[in-house]
This record gives sequence, C-alpha cells and structure tokens, in this order.
Amino acid sequence: MLSNQNSYRKLLQITNICDFELTKLFFAVPCMKEKYKLFNDVVLIDATYKTNKYQIPLLVFSGITAEGRNTIFGLALINDETAQTYIWALQMFLDCHDGIKPLFQKLKSLILSAYRI
Repeated sequence: MLSNQNSYRKLLQITNICDFELTKLFFAVPCMKEKYKLFNDVVLIDATYKTNKYQIPLLVFSGITAEGRNTIFGLALINDETAQTYIWALQMFLDCHDGIKPLFQKLKSLILSAYRI
C-alpha cells in the first residue's frame, strides 16, 4: 500500500456533466513516474484499437528498462483518435511526468539543428 495516495495522478475530461460521459482519462501511478525518471530515453505510444468492453482505444506509454524489460509509464483511455486528442494525451503525459521530455525528443532537436548548419 502506498503511503501517499495523493501522489496518484488522474486526469479526466468529461464532456456531459449530467450524464457523466467520460471522454478522456489519463492515469499514471507513482511507480510509473519513478520508472520514467530512470528510463526516459525513448517512449513508445501504442493504441489498442477498441478491443475492450466499451470499444474505446487505450493508449499505452511504455519504454524499456536497463534489463531489457518492458515498463509502462502511463495509460490513457480516449474517445476518438483525432490529432487534438493525441495532443491532449501527450500533454497529460508530460504534465504527469513533470515536463520531462523523452531523451529522444531532446536529441531530435539537436540532430535537426546540426543538419541545418
């Protein structure tokens, strides 16, 4: 059991308050945040396509540990697959992980700058 339950990060977006229609949900627990701080070199974002009971996509933010094992950094349930929704999910991911971008993102900027010289 975790000692600080306030450290859970749940981010919701509800469109219809009367019907409590959930449109987006991002979730990451403290152990996911700890792993991300250690293994944030590359983040893979994979979507399961409507294979659950409610027929909505599940985004899985994952990576690889130093031992070569898969680890999950965060999860998002989304109601559609528009660019706006993916931007929302990525922003929630970064907010949850204190704005720490994957190392690949940082290197990408440097590589693009080098090619422009």
